[in-house]
Amino acid sequence: MASIIEKETDARFWAQTGYKPGVRLSRKDPRDVEMMRVWRGIRDQVQLEFKGGTLVTTFDHPVTSTALSEAAAAHQAATVHLEAAATTPDPAEAAAHVEAAAAHAEAAATRAQEAADVQPPSTSPRLVEEAAAHAAASPPAPEAQAGEHLAHAQILAAHRPPPLSIVDRETAARFWAQTGYRPGQLLDPTDGADQRMHRLWRAIHQAVQRELEQGRLVITYNDPVVARRIAEARAADRAAVASLEAAAANPRRVVDVATAASAAQAAADRTREAAARQPPTVPPDLAREVAREFTQTPSHADGARGHMAREQARRAGNHAAEIHRHHARRRHPVRSAVSPDSLRAYRAVAGRLAVREADPRHW
Repeated sequence: MASIIEKETDARFWAQTGYKPGVRLSRKDPRDVEMMRVWRGIRDQVQLEFKGGTLVTTFDHPVTSTALSEAAAAHQAATVHLEAAATTPDPAEAAAHVEAAAAHAEAAATRAQEAADVQPPSTSPRLVEEAAAHAAASPPAPEAQAGEHLAHAQILAAHRPPPLSIVDRETAARFWAQTGYRPGQLLDPTDGADQRMHRLWRAIHQAVQRELEQGRLVITYNDPVVARRIAEARAADRAAVASLEAAAANPRRVVDVATAASAAQAAADRTREAAARQPPTVPPDLAREVAREFTQTPSHADGARGHMAREQARRAGNHAAEIHRHHARRRHPVRSAVSPDSLRAYRAVAGRLAVREADPRHW
């Protein structure tokens, strides 16, 4: 039976690389052997946390376990479709299998990222980059099994941007929950609406940074309820956009507009439920000021996604004020999902990880 350290290492490896989720590495597979260096690097960090008595497990976190289970199922489905595409003589059927495999592979990667969002960053970018370089230099033969091709693609995609810091993750969680704006989506600097909403992001970031410097940081992004509600809000937001797009394509389908409104309300409700477990951080006056900037701006020209975002921005002021009123009525402190000792350990481990990145002899 796997130890806690091995279970946690597996969970962080699958989530933070997206490589073969749910499948243990094998020394018989050359690609697995290449990724074992990445796995061992994660295990080193998990052991440091364990020995220091500050290990916060994520393999048993509701969001992580569910997301990784779904990622594993999607990974297996992608493999089955690729194998079917390679054996069917019908070109049309083969193309359909390939399309289905791509959809399942994308779903597996998305679920893995959702699991990684509630974990401490643990993967060495250098080791992942080296594994990707080796994989690119030795691709599988065209006649190789479907699983080899899928694993090869996952290694190439495993080199992701550096994970968000604890402050950035907490800022994101509070921003999504306390503004209701594009839940689960990071702001895009090239998007005009996102540029305006970045003023609220900066205000939250500064407040979170002050909490950290004063030793009173409350972490909520790793709270199971917060993580689940934001994930549900993101799904509802996407459903609302899809319904708006359907309504635009066929104006006679009034039901799509009603479905979009219902999904949008569900997204707002889920974010408020997440915010109930957070310290109220968004300044309502600033949120109203930013919201006023959207009131005279047409949104229909930006398509369904832009329209949805602008409507969320217009309601951000009232959303933030309602959350402040809720906490004023509760009158009891919000508890952090991560202890202060664990936060200090995360920073210490991050420092040691940086040293190992700079000097390969430490690996």
